[in-house]
Amino acid sequence: MDNRLLSKLFLGGGTALNLFGGVSDAEEAWSTGLYNRSAALRDARSVGESGQMDAQQFERQARDFVGIQKARISGMGIAFDGSAMDIMADTMAQLELEKKNRATETAQRVQALRIEAEQSAKRGASGRRQGYLKASGSLLRGVSDIMGIA
Repeated sequence: MDNRLLSKLFLGGGTALNLFGGVSDAEEAWSTGLYNRSAALRDARSVGESGQMDAQQFERQARDFVGIQKARISGMGIAFDGSAMDIMADTMAQLELEKKNRATETAQRVQALRIEAEQSAKRGASGRRQGYLKASGSLLRGVSDIMGIA
């Protein structure tokens, strides 16, 4: 076998391996991005559900707390007017603010996870493009070497 032919066969084999590696890397980046996106969206759903349950539990605890305060005030024989009413109104306002803060924090965590999901998908797509570009470059370089153009 001619050395030039043998050289071209080796170059062709190397080019094929580079091409296969680039395509493999591209598909791995894509599937990793999709998996990470799914995981982040799943986490976002879980955080949202957990936040709703937390809000419901807090609301129950707040109602219980207000009920206990009313019972204590009634038990002391204090009329529900003046400062007693002010204290109850302040307590209810504080509990409502805490409830809103918890809902806001949950919404922010959910939004951060959704953004993370989209970023994962974009990184996967970018990695895929880069892998295919690398594979194409390897193919062109290999063909050029085989043909003796370079």
